[in-house]
Amino acid sequence: MRGFVEQVQRFKKIRMLGSAALALAYVASGRADAYYEESIKLWDIAAGLALVEAAGGHVRVEPGTGSPLAFNVWAVGGRNSPLRRPAGRGLTASGLKR
Repeated sequence: MRGFVEQVQRFKKIRMLGSAALALAYVASGRADAYYEESIKLWDIAAGLALVEAAGGHVRVEPGTGSPLAFNVWAVGGRNSPLRRPAGRGLTASGLKR
């Protein structure tokens, strides 16, 4: 819990939408700027990640903990997001792919 609180404090606003698919669709459409989740199953995020990439956003998926089927996922900058504009160019340096 301490790690979660530390991460949340770095952001201006956090919304917990309850559904990974919906949250990623929001990122893809530009309604939300970013999505991050630890140890989530690939079948919960696969379609949403495809939406983000199709909208020109960036995604990163890494192995998670607790299960060989769990992954940590970051998605940023879908359609109309300020993270797609020039100020967000540094995202590729952080490991997020184009």
